[in-house]
Amino acid sequence: MPLDVLVVDDSIAIRKVLLRVLAQTGARFGVVQEAKDGEEALEAVRNHRFHVIFTDLAMPGMTGLEFLQKLKSRPEYRRVPVIVVSSVAAQSKVVEAVRLGASAFIRKPFNASQIQAKLRELGLLGA
Repeated sequence: MPLDVLVVDDSIAIRKVLLRVLAQTGARFGVVQEAKDGEEALEAVRNHRFHVIFTDLAMPGMTGLEFLQKLKSRPEYRRVPVIVVSSVAAQSKVVEAVRLGASAFIRKPFNASQIQAKLRELGLLGA
């Protein structure tokens, strides 16, 4: 089954790198959409059901934590896996992201094997 993916990061460069790394995982993708902040991401999930969402935490406007809180407060989105990909190093932010419903956390810089491992752990990629 092709995965529909949403990538949320205020940096165009990071979004492109993540998309390139996703292509290296061997997963098949269907719809792949990008959002520059939490507001755009919420609009995207209103219009499409994604299999997995990758989000940064530090973004202008609506942060990744605010996005997670709003997303996971809606019953129809509670089961959508969200993988946080961030350079935020504070353990308190990681704990908060998990408390708000993040399924996994990957620190920047990242590589294809890290992304691949998280997708496998979430049952989104075959062994």
